[in-house]
Amino acid sequence: MSKLLRGGRIGSVREDVTAFTSSMESDKKLLEAVIAINKAHVTMLTNQNIIDKQTGTKLLQALTEIDPKMKPDPTTEDIHLAEEEEINKK
Repeated sequence: MSKLLRGGRIGSVREDVTAFTSSMESDKKLLEAVIAINKAHVTMLTNQNIIDKQTGTKLLQALTEIDPKMKPDPTTEDIHLAEEEEINKK
């Protein structure tokens, strides 16, 4: 079963639909930039006191631990969700 569309909220998805809607193949090259953007965003949220320093520190550590050369699960919708899954493992 595909994890496309946020964990399969719409039920089972055919393989051809998964292949068509996933941008993972083209997104792989974006992972390093996505990590950097999210680090900057977490830093801004922390500096503006939108999230507390402890949460910001944890998120930054989790982002730092993501290997930009990782092989994302091809059933994941895009690189942003793949990154989110990696952070949630931490």
